[in-house]
Amino acid sequence: MTKTSIERLIPIQESHSVKEAVISLFLKEPLPNPECFESLKPILNFDQIEYLNFVSFPFKFEKGTLSAKPPLTNDKLGFKLIAFKNGLIDHVLQGLNNPDHTILSFHTLMYKSWTDFLAAYKNKVSKAFDIINGNPIYAVSLHYIDEFMWKSKGAIPQQAIFKKSNKVLPDDFYNSINSEFLRTTETDQGKYDRLHVKVNSKELQPMLIISHNLTQILPEAEPIRGPLDKDVLESLELAHTSNKETLRQILKLNVQNKIGLND
Repeated sequence: MTKTSIERLIPIQESHSVKEAVISLFLKEPLPNPECFESLKPILNFDQIEYLNFVSFPFKFEKGTLSAKPPLTNDKLGFKLIAFKNGLIDHVLQGLNNPDHTILSFHTLMYKSWTDFLAAYKNKVSKAFDIINGNPIYAVSLHYIDEFMWKSKGAIPQQAIFKKSNKVLPDDFYNSINSEFLRTTETDQGKYDRLHVKVNSKELQPMLIISHNLTQILPEAEPIRGPLDKDVLESLELAHTSNKETLRQILKLNVQNKIGLND
């Protein structure tokens, strides 16, 4: 990639390409009433709390006709504590009782570094566990979303951005104006790895998006583990390292340097 062309590939942030980073803890038991978490708003300097609902649209097949029933709403299945900076969302602490699993997650939309993100997680999530003490963590995940804008006419030059024969992306990935690749793997050690790479040159703003989600199922533990337990933090460190290695495998060195991957 020439100097001129690399200047046209613009990371979503000035010094890196992370649009959002998320740490999620999967819990064995449902969260208590979401209103319990409103007490964290002043303690952790959040600006706003929202309550999350689940809406389903049931259908009925009767006498050869498919008809829709009125939507069913289950109020306050979760909460979202939001902190703003300069009018934009900075970070979010969210809890949600999904029908099949419960998740407590910490999101940053103004990522600075892994060290800062992990420190913020430890502070915010540990306070939330004061409310849900005794709810076992059975899995942990780390999700990075990296984004680049292409500031030029014409298709995004994928062969100038991605390494050829990198053992991750197939060779024919580069032979298209728009490309999309999805890989999901699972190991017998309970590790799930989901990589989604999307290149879209036809949008008004051409974009390159790399979404990488790593989840680790944790072994049973006594006493019940919390968000700062050794195996939780080790799993997060391993996931962070794995994400960086994947980016090194697929991105050319000058693109890696542009986002500070090797700093």
